[in-house]
Amino acid sequence: MTLKGLLVKDLSVEVAGKLILRDVNLEVRPGEIHAIMGPNASGKSTLAYTIMGHPLYKVVNGDIILDGESILNLPPEERFKRGLFLAFQVPPETMVKTRTLYTYLAKRNNISFTKILQYIRDIGLSEDILDRFLNKNFSGGEMKRSEFIQMILSSPRYTILDEPDSGVDADGILMISRFLKQLKERDVGVLIITHIGRVFKEINPDAVHVLIGGRILMEGGPEIIKLIDENGYEYLQKLAVKR
Repeated sequence: MTLKGLLVKDLSVEVAGKLILRDVNLEVRPGEIHAIMGPNASGKSTLAYTIMGHPLYKVVNGDIILDGESILNLPPEERFKRGLFLAFQVPPETMVKTRTLYTYLAKRNNISFTKILQYIRDIGLSEDILDRFLNKNFSGGEMKRSEFIQMILSSPRYTILDEPDSGVDADGILMISRFLKQLKERDVGVLIITHIGRVFKEINPDAVHVLIGGRILMEGGPEIIKLIDENGYEYLQKLAVKR
């Protein structure tokens, strides 16, 4: 029987000859929400890009296993087809109309255009976004909302959100929380990368992994978010050493 889950096993990664991640282990099962938390430059985005197969991120040890099968040698587009989705911290601008991408993703998953319009309204965007070039002159909130629509239309099995709260106001945070609940109800495994815990005010993660200096120094539940909010990451580093 195939084991369901996204498994990162003993993963070490180099970027431009520099070792960034060191022996990282974690497992996200369907319907679980996991948080990767850490200060800036701790390797969080490196982990996201490596899981998605970015060619500049070289795996020097370990494996990435999706539902029982290694995807280490698959290009990003094949990983996407197998159910992985990555929402970028800063989505790139493109010369593709938003309508074109939304329609393509919807057709792949038998989603009607009427449903696209419903998602746009529900997420708080204007329908004229369809006739704009994707992410070009978008505000931070528009980028994040648009990526959530792309994620929904992609029907992923596992999704990685790289700092979804970056550049988002209070209403945007509530929107993210609502969609996290929907993803959990749909049995989607979610990996959220962030350095602060405000995105979890409405929903608790099933697990929190603290990544500092390319290593996971601590793991636990929502209580770790409180520790970070109250004491910062330097305190957690000292606490991890004592353990």
